[in-house]
Amino acid sequence: MRITSFHSGALALTALVGLTACATTNQSAGLRQVDDLVGHVELTHLEAELTRQQVYDTLGKLHVLLSPGERTDPLVAYEAFAVSVETCGERSEAFRMQREPMDSAAKTVFGRWESSLEEFQGEAMRTRSEARMNAARERYQAVRDSAVQAQEEFDAFHAGMQDIALFLGHDFNPSSTKEIEGDARTLAGHAKELRETLHTCMQFAEVYIREAAPLGHIEVISVEDKAPSSQTKTPNSRSPKPRTVPRN
Repeated sequence: MRITSFHSGALALTALVGLTACATTNQSAGLRQVDDLVGHVELTHLEAELTRQQVYDTLGKLHVLLSPGERTDPLVAYEAFAVSVETCGERSEAFRMQREPMDSAAKTVFGRWESSLEEFQGEAMRTRSEARMNAARERYQAVRDSAVQAQEEFDAFHAGMQDIALFLGHDFNPSSTKEIEGDARTLAGHAKELRETLHTCMQFAEVYIREAAPLGHIEVISVEDKAPSSQTKTPNSRSPKPRTVPRN
């Protein structure tokens, strides 16, 4: 009987260890999912910054096109502008494509978090976790909403630039460029608002990363880290060193 009792106790202990390991594994999976979402938000930050740089680049090439210097070949200037407009289209698609996996990761994280609230034994801890979940969800929604707004503004900017490229593609001379100066000024004004929207999206992303990252620190990739040789430097360009966002 003692042997049977010992054996039963060992089985019970083994089962308990197995259940504990299973619970720990589930919790670790949750943290990995959070880390995955943080990574997607970080990539959205990068896409926003790349898009912001593209706006600068295209506007600069339009300025050269409409105000060429003595040594500027008009045909070369037009070709450079047209290529930049095409790149705007690629940037728009990349920015849009990044949002889908980010949304999917967010759905997983917040869905799992909400389900876990029923597992709390104490009401106070459950309430605290729910409040933090709601705050995290609001921070994520701010990232997403600003990204959607930036996407819409960038698509409108791209469409305007496409129209200018098409207009000048068959009629590029002093009188035609004079005729579209007003359109160019309007696009420049919209571009200023777009850059501010993209900057806001980047700020929201940095806040989310800082508050949600499971690790002590996380690097937010800068545009120069991804493509140091292909980006046009501007007065607002960041340092080539990766930025580190500490957790508070």
